[in-house]
Amino acid sequence: MIAEVNGEVITHHDLLVMLRKEPRYVQIARSYQGKALQDRTVQIRRDTLVYLIEMKLVVQEARKLQITLDEDDEARIDQEWREQIERAGSEENFRRLLEGWDTTEEEWREHRRISYLGERVRGRMMGGDRFIRPQDIRDQYKRMQDEFERNGDLKDIESEFFTKGSLRVRQIRIPGSEKERAEKIRQQAASGEDFAELARSHSNGPHRDDGGLWTFEGTEAPFTSRRSSVIDAMKEGEVSQVIEDRSYLYILILESRVSARLMPFLEVRERIHRILQYRQRVEQRKVWVQKLKEKAHIVYHGMETEDAK
Repeated sequence: MIAEVNGEVITHHDLLVMLRKEPRYVQIARSYQGKALQDRTVQIRRDTLVYLIEMKLVVQEARKLQITLDEDDEARIDQEWREQIERAGSEENFRRLLEGWDTTEEEWREHRRISYLGERVRGRMMGGDRFIRPQDIRDQYKRMQDEFERNGDLKDIESEFFTKGSLRVRQIRIPGSEKERAEKIRQQAASGEDFAELARSHSNGPHRDDGGLWTFEGTEAPFTSRRSSVIDAMKEGEVSQVIEDRSYLYILILESRVSARLMPFLEVRERIHRILQYRQRVEQRKVWVQKLKEKAHIVYHGMETEDAK
């Protein structure tokens, strides 16, 4: 055994099973074994032990308070299962993903049940969710605005609140030996001839049948650095000079560049409310889990545990 929580045992096997679901551990385990693996995963093992202890405490407290799940909870778990399948593209894809985490469907469902029990225990011990004030939501939006203006990006949990922008570029590719022909085509494009038709007629590159059109999410084109630097400096509707790049000549036109932007407040207000509520629940969970730990009798065996307490 590796720990006891109010007399209930957590074994080395329990820890190993959970570690096999931890991406950081799995990645290190691909390169190291034995003592080398242990030395490089001390904190991961401590974090995982903390998680196992907290799971035990949640289940024990739910039992003590006679909190159980009902049919509605099981129905919500079923709905979550279907949503995960939809995100993965198919049930086969999601099951393959679970296999990569060394997790069965029943283990996934049991994890969700414990999470639901934890929410019930939190509600009983902390009195449910606190009111999120409208001003709190506006303040959070202002913080996101400030961060977005500084960095052009937001944290992962808030990435849904901005559009990444887009880029549309058309390209004509000509063999490197045909400079005169390339310049003539460039002049035709610069004088207003339909660039897409010129690409269909003269380009020997990819997307020729689409008029040389390339579309990208974001505002950077993943071409070679030479072409990308030209695009960065172009204005919408502008035709480039002939660009020598490796063994080809290129003519570009920037059709559109839509910058990333933070979505309007009214469109994201409800989602900000959910994030603030989630953060509130996380903080509440820390408080009541700590209370459970302080009341519990936890014994550790054979592992450095200072960070696990």
